[in-house]
Amino acid sequence: MSFFEPEKEWENEELNNEKQTVIPAIASFSTSGTVMPIYVRLGDMKLKIEKVNWHKPLSVFGERYYCLVSSCGVEFEVVLTYHTKEQLWTIDNQAIDIRKLTLEDYAD
Repeated sequence: MSFFEPEKEWENEELNNEKQTVIPAIASFSTSGTVMPIYVRLGDMKLKIEKVNWHKPLSVFGERYYCLVSSCGVEFEVVLTYHTKEQLWTIDNQAIDIRKLTLEDYAD
């Protein structure tokens, strides 16, 4: 029996749904256990977290972050969740529909 367990793809599929989408992220982990997102990627867009407006714990499941992000000079708010057990980040699709988001939506 190997000590290595391959990734469980079904965990990602469980977290991808109408309410949230799994996304890649870069975060800072402090020695006291605080986790803060720095960058996230939505499709081809690399978004910088300008500010975490506030965050709150989600019981034992992780933390929810309410963030101001920017890309190409455009700023908007997103809601991110860090899932501690799965060590994955998701974005709240109800706060912003990332499947339809383009920078053209914010052009003058």
